[in-house]
Amino acid sequence: MLKEIFEQPHTIFDCHVLIRLQVPITMAGVQNHIEQLKHAQRIIIIACGTSWHAGLVLNMLLKNCAVYRGSRICIGVPLSQSCYQ
Repeated sequence: MLKEIFEQPHTIFDCHVLIRLQVPITMAGVQNHIEQLKHAQRIIIIACGTSWHAGLVLNMLLKNCAVYRGSRICIGVPLSQSCYQ
């Protein structure tokens, strides 16, 4: 976890540079499964702790992407209970 914390400033700077240069940013692996995503009825992102927040961001990104717009895909981001047992 400390590794990710120390990488945050560099990652934010890199993303800012890519956005300013108008370089398209894609999520790894999405292009390989685009047809499955288009035909999915439901997407469930199960996570806990910090990864749950990343799941919420993914939820927002999926809802704003062209694949999701106009579809009736249900996206759920439940907080995993096993983290607290």
